[in-house]
Amino acid sequence: MAAMQKNHQNKWSTTSWREYPIKQQPMYNDQGKFEETLKEISAMPPFVFAEEIDALKESIKKCQEGKMFLLQAGDCAERF
Repeated sequence: MAAMQKNHQNKWSTTSWREYPIKQQPMYNDQGKFEETLKEISAMPPFVFAEEIDALKESIKKCQEGKMFLLQAGDCAERF
């Protein structure tokens, strides 16, 4: 836990996630292919753009104010 608190104090960067401890890491049989894939996807545009993040933050703010309802669904969501 202390390591995570220390990392939260560091400045964010595109590689700062590497400072966190690995807790659930898959085993890759071909490390070269893994590195090649990382290089390839790092050259791609982001999956989410800043404007989309800003819109999500505004929506979450409205949820906190009781003006909206948020329903999270997906593989890890609780069942109703």
